[in-house]
Order: sequence, then C-alpha cells, then structure tokens
Amino acid sequence: GYSLLMLKAEEGDFEEVRRLLKDPNQANVNLTNRNGYTAVALACKGGFYRIAEAHIGAGADLNIKNNVFFFYYTNSQF
Repeated sequence: GYSLLMLKAEEGDFEEVRRLLKDPNQANVNLTNRNGYTAVALACKGGFYRIAEAHIGAGADLNIKNNVFFFYYTNSQF
C-alpha cells in the first residue's frame, strides 16, 4: 500500500508534502510500499526533485533499495 506521503510525493504535490513532513504521525519518510519504493524514490521517479530534497531534509534514507530494480540517486539530480 501507499502512505499519504507517498501518494502526494508521487503526484508532485509539494505543499501537501511539506505539510505532511511537519506532522510526526505522517512523516515516516523511510516507509516502503509493496514494491519497496519510498516516498523520495517515487518523487525522483516522477521528476519532482524539489519534493525529493524536502524528504532528504527530513532524513530520508537514500540507501533503501526497491524490489523491482536498484534506484540510484546522484547529487546532479538535486
């Protein structure tokens, strides 16, 4: 399943992501969906790098691998 944070990251809803990241009940940035994607991975996959930066600032672990293929992050994306 998806958390609300994952859904909003995947949709590219920056303002809602910022709001959710401030809520300790919604801000599990390292939660994965059934394919192993985190919200930061979904944001990067969609090209929403500003949202990815917000997740990184909130402590997202960039070393979490998904179950589909390896997803790499580079500083050049941010």
